[in-house]
Amino acid sequence: MIELYVFGVSLGVSKTETHTLLLKEVAGSKYLMIEIGYSEAQSIAIQLEQKKVPRPLIYDVIVNLVSNLNVAIERIVIDKLQNGIFFSKLVYRMGVHVLQSDCRPSDGVAIAVRCGCPIFVSEEVLTVAMQQRLAIKTKKLADMTYEELKQEMQLAAEREDYKQALLCKEEIIKRSTNNEKKNPN
Repeated sequence: MIELYVFGVSLGVSKTETHTLLLKEVAGSKYLMIEIGYSEAQSIAIQLEQKKVPRPLIYDVIVNLVSNLNVAIERIVIDKLQNGIFFSKLVYRMGVHVLQSDCRPSDGVAIAVRCGCPIFVSEEVLTVAMQQRLAIKTKKLADMTYEELKQEMQLAAEREDYKQALLCKEEIIKRSTNNEKKNPN
């Protein structure tokens, strides 16, 4: 198992856009990108930025509830990647019993950032995810979807590959310009 930490969350402009959770190795340079829902992305971002909310979010309620029941959340394990969908387990302790429950990685991470438990990924899942990411990267920019371009641009900037980031931005602008010409209204 490889330990990860939350490197960042990319919130799209609207609720319907893709939102990306970026997890990085604690002791390395590999990363894992997971597309997540708006609510989960917003909840993770709120906790990372230590913003105060007037009412507790569902993940705050869950963490408080399990704490009040003397349940310790020990870790989140992302252990499966099937058809582009990540699966994970929430591992927790009740007395002497260690139990686990299936959960979406986004939910698990939203809980993990609140209770401070570690996040792990299996080596196999990380390897396959990175191979899939590399396959996308090697696609021609013109063949990428708009969302893939945005993700590639963000990742390129984060790894300080500004040439790649600029190429992605130019492709996005080119498409925006073409769309405006097709739909002037």
